[in-house]
Amino acid sequence: MLGLSSFVILKSLHGSALHVAIYQTLGMVTSLAAIFYSEWMLGRDKRPFIFWFGLLSRLSLLAMFGIFTALPFLILAGFIFITSAAIIPAVNSIFQTNVTHRHLGRLYSVYNAISGVFVMLGTYSAGLILNWKPQSYHWVFALAGVLGFLGTWIISRVSVRRGRFPSAKTLRLRHEKLARVLSRSFVVPLVDHWRVLKQNPAFAIFERNFFIYGLAFMMLAVVVPVYLVEALNITYAQVGAAQGVWFELALIAMAPVFGYFYDRSNPAAFCRRVFLILAFYPLTLLLARPLAGLVHVSPMLFVYLAYFFFGAGMSGLSVVWGLASIYFARSEDVAPYMGIHVTMVGLRGAIGPAAGYLVEMLLGPIPVFGIATALFLIAFVLMWKLEARLKSAPFAGEVAT
Repeated sequence: MLGLSSFVILKSLHGSALHVAIYQTLGMVTSLAAIFYSEWMLGRDKRPFIFWFGLLSRLSLLAMFGIFTALPFLILAGFIFITSAAIIPAVNSIFQTNVTHRHLGRLYSVYNAISGVFVMLGTYSAGLILNWKPQSYHWVFALAGVLGFLGTWIISRVSVRRGRFPSAKTLRLRHEKLARVLSRSFVVPLVDHWRVLKQNPAFAIFERNFFIYGLAFMMLAVVVPVYLVEALNITYAQVGAAQGVWFELALIAMAPVFGYFYDRSNPAAFCRRVFLILAFYPLTLLLARPLAGLVHVSPMLFVYLAYFFFGAGMSGLSVVWGLASIYFARSEDVAPYMGIHVTMVGLRGAIGPAAGYLVEMLLGPIPVFGIATALFLIAFVLMWKLEARLKSAPFAGEVAT
């Protein structure tokens, strides 16, 4: 349902491009909460966190019955995003605890593929329902919240096969006095994460390259919905087809392929291929109208093709996004690494949506597609360089793959 939110803002809540930019910024900036959640969870059983934060974030969608304009929706979305930020590092810790690195990519891709089937059915069905009655978003979102909570509840019931979560490597200062609890909760995690980046330079370079990809992604997250609604007059049914069918079909079809290759490569080698695929997403949107006029077909056919490239790329990203931190953490607790990874999402979320909105307002959507394509290709080249360095094992503590 989150994929439809920007379109609901524009079409049912009568919002603007600015509201979409704020929504996307909230989704990313609130990820900064992960830096504190990861400190809180360090060395602890992550399953209670999954249950309680799943309950708070998912069931809060029941409040959609009282929302009729864009501003209250943005307030609710902010709450959902900040409570959801605890779930991602917790779920990845479950995988780290229960699955060996050798099989991690394949099993994680199966998890994503199964999730993708349900997302495909839900998104396409929601698109058809909203196309029939745009104001039905009230109960559509509420139902999605209930189903989402059931999903997190199931994950929170997973057994931990090794009996406990990995013990935390002591990177943070130990404080005993109650007066220093606040510092330990807010300041120390920042210091600890900076130490992780200094002690693991390969991870720091990986995050820099991933940041560049993320800027392109966030710029597109604002501009694409506005372009499709205002320039192509897309319907909810077409949104459901693009995101719920073509995007999800590519994501599901490529999941086992990417899972197989992830287990036989390192994150940099994996990412460079994914970033190259993603470059075709904005490039296809950039050329949609000219190509449609050239071959005398609807531009929506190229929009569907763009979403297919998007889904294929995100299938790979969904694997490496969750598992790269485990690769670099090795035997340490993955929570601080995942906390850094999610925190970087928050930092680029403070820049990307605003940049996309400003360029779109000043120059139009087409230049944004060109800039995003260039950023994807830059990230592709930089990951290629990191791949070579990881293979030669130049970093302390790293091994060749």
